[in-house]
Amino acid sequence: MPQVFLTLTTIPTRLQGDNEYGFKSCVDSLLNQTYENYEIHFNIPDVNKTTQTPYIIPDWLNEISLKDSRLKIFRVEDLGPITKIVSTLLRVEDPDAIIITVDDDLVYNTEMVKEQVANQSKFPGCAIGYDGLGIVTPVFNDVRDHYVVSVNGNYPVKVLQAYKTISYRRHYFQQDYFTDFVGKSWND
Repeated sequence: MPQVFLTLTTIPTRLQGDNEYGFKSCVDSLLNQTYENYEIHFNIPDVNKTTQTPYIIPDWLNEISLKDSRLKIFRVEDLGPITKIVSTLLRVEDPDAIIITVDDDLVYNTEMVKEQVANQSKFPGCAIGYDGLGIVTPVFNDVRDHYVVSVNGNYPVKVLQAYKTISYRRHYFQQDYFTDFVGKSWND
């Protein structure tokens, strides 16, 4: 049973939102996964570098992290959206660990982690996602070959879109990721 790290970041306004169907629901869904061997690495900067707004961690989130050792809050440098993964990659040393990026504004099915782990075994050496752009070898000969969102099957794509989770093995990221890619993009 491989060790899994769910990794995410947020923006200051989402941390302060008090909507029961907002960020709290996301955290609850991540804590209610059926897979057992996982941690949640929540990478929170001190200040948003774009807006200069401070990140204030709400009491309810601190209370959960004190009660549930799977939820770990880390204060990190704001690198933009890529903050969700970079800091976790620097902490995780096991090359076979599975790292799953998640977004802070979705509620996840309780089987999400279990499915990502199964797919990492089924498709070794691949990053696994649920939304992509550009099927490598066209299949449908229509718009689904470009926007690979709701297709019935597994297809290699040119770009995975991170908002529906992507899983990786830690060893997929070598030093060139940090030197050649980090800080050179506007998105995750």
